[in-house]
Amino acid sequence: MTFKADLPNNIRSHLKSDNHKYKESGIHINGLKCPACGKNEAFAYFDKPFSIFCHRNNECGTNTPVKQVYPELWQDLAKQYPPTPIDKKATARAYLESRGLKSELIEFKQGFVDKHQTLIIEHDGVKFQRLIDYAGKDKTRLTIYKGKVFEMANVSDSNIIFVTEGVLNAISLEQSGRAAIATYSSGSVPEDYYEANKHKTFVVAFDNDKAGIKGIQKTIDCFKKLGITDYKIALAPKNQDWNDLLVNGLLDTNSIDKTLEKAYWQGELAFATSALEHFIIYLKRYAKTVTLIFEFDDRTYKGYMVPKKNGDDPEIKVKRLADCTIRLLHSVIDDTQDDKQRMEHYIELYSKREGKGRARLDSTELVRLDAFKTALQNHRQLFFGNGDDLTALAEYLFKPKPPKIRALSTIGYDDKTGGFYFPKFMYDANGKRINANADKYFQESNIKPFMDCSDSVISRLEPVDIKKFIALLYAAYDYKGLLAFGFYIAALFSHLIFEHYNFFPFLSLYGDPHAGKSFLSRLFNRCLFIDSEGQTMTASNTAKGELRKISQKSSLVCALLEGRKDKSRFDYDSILPLYNRNALYSRATTSQDNRTHDLPLKAALSFVWNHECFTLKPAKERVISLHFADSDLNDATGKAWTELNAYSPEQLASIGDYYSGPQNPDSHLRWCLP
Repeated sequence: MTFKADLPNNIRSHLKSDNHKYKESGIHINGLKCPACGKNEAFAYFDKPFSIFCHRNNECGTNTPVKQVYPELWQDLAKQYPPTPIDKKATARAYLESRGLKSELIEFKQGFVDKHQTLIIEHDGVKFQRLIDYAGKDKTRLTIYKGKVFEMANVSDSNIIFVTEGVLNAISLEQSGRAAIATYSSGSVPEDYYEANKHKTFVVAFDNDKAGIKGIQKTIDCFKKLGITDYKIALAPKNQDWNDLLVNGLLDTNSIDKTLEKAYWQGELAFATSALEHFIIYLKRYAKTVTLIFEFDDRTYKGYMVPKKNGDDPEIKVKRLADCTIRLLHSVIDDTQDDKQRMEHYIELYSKREGKGRARLDSTELVRLDAFKTALQNHRQLFFGNGDDLTALAEYLFKPKPPKIRALSTIGYDDKTGGFYFPKFMYDANGKRINANADKYFQESNIKPFMDCSDSVISRLEPVDIKKFIALLYAAYDYKGLLAFGFYIAALFSHLIFEHYNFFPFLSLYGDPHAGKSFLSRLFNRCLFIDSEGQTMTASNTAKGELRKISQKSSLVCALLEGRKDKSRFDYDSILPLYNRNALYSRATTSQDNRTHDLPLKAALSFVWNHECFTLKPAKERVISLHFADSDLNDATGKAWTELNAYSPEQLASIGDYYSGPQNPDSHLRWCLP
């Protein structure tokens, strides 16, 4: 099979698995969850399920490319479609088809560079090579191309030539019925080619980013030098290129005219010479607009209409609101307190004077004029508008529907998603490890991890032999090591165990000093990504502070360290109700009613001490007690202990990540999730 033939079936399979209301009816697939609004009222076309369309046009109406939802279907092409004796170009062919291109119409080869299969297209002495399954910035490799162009076959017969940066963009336009060339980069200006074809109309269609806009200006300067006046500018939407539009079906026969009409308009907008001209061009497409917040020349403006008393057309005006651009990245919701939901907004500011910066605003600072001005001034930026302008700006910031991120108050298990979350990485409910994005949250689940945990978290992994580790653990600590390790593993499932039995026991590691108790606590914590022995229980701590530290872990072990008998600052018998996971403590809420807020216990507790303090019978019934003595130590245990001590934190963390071995690192056998 080919990628082109497999893709629709793979998409339908994923949609069916993830949507319990999935229903095939005629040409549609209904009952899909809209990725934008979350409602189960979206649909896709059965034969070409490449986009998810929201039925809720008034409330949402978003068209979401399936590639954004299931990017994995477009990945690992070298493994899915390796070259074969029958088709030595199978991987490159699959790559072209993954980009929506008809591979049978393209002359291409397949190569191998830097351990990656590559697509190779050669033209006029220039070799274009694209690394497949590679996400680095230098995924395109080119031989010397200065002054040359990649020219499609239909250019000679056309009076209109689209000029793109990339080869795949030129091919995308050509396969959509438009003649196109590629200059290979936005900074390249093939002056001789333009001179030779100056009698034709050029459509400059570079990428809609800063480099592309700069390249278009260089091309326009070249046109002026050569006396070329017959040209247009066409821009795809930001963060998309012409190939993206092809994949999303916006360059097919029924859509291309509308797509190009909008692209020409976006080209006009991008090269407006003033904020007023920008607003006037905008009104060409959206004539009914009364007010508009927009960006121009790295500043924020408000365009508006002033009615005239004599009935003439209203006067078009613009007003500068800020000396920077403002973008709402995401909002973080803290709903841990039942009586009061808090929200913080993370905005990005940019100006030529100050460069790029980020600010965190609470809900008050986003709606109160004086607070908002102060927040911007703290970043050396100014807001010139009034209260009404701020309201309009807030509406503008929310319009793109930036993500709402739920903030966690623990590390470890999250019962709402079924995943385990740490500051820089997470494991989803299927055991897949996912790293936080550049904004320090997990885009897949829209969750911001708890960042205030005082324990150091191990993020990097190094290979480890799990069988050897278990053998060394048994050699060093006998059954006690395995039993204690089993407690740490069981703690990962403690939410399930508690749900079934309504209790989860404590672990007590006690005995002679220097018998390896604290070492064992650090060893097991590192196996589950925490680089710490545990929480010291000293007189300098406050009781509430210690309880909050305990509450910061969920389905992980919180080890409490204390060594001196009869001088404990912690009343251990008083914590027996925690065996049934009662609240650590309760306090009155800030509301005027009779409600309270409980600090929950979600961690498993381990006590590491020299003297066992659980002396009452009810306490002993709730504790797994393991005694460590100097007499347990000998040459054999000492040798095993030394080898255990040689493991790096990154090696031990790989035990928590546990895979089947270095020989097959892609065959994950996650054991920390049910």
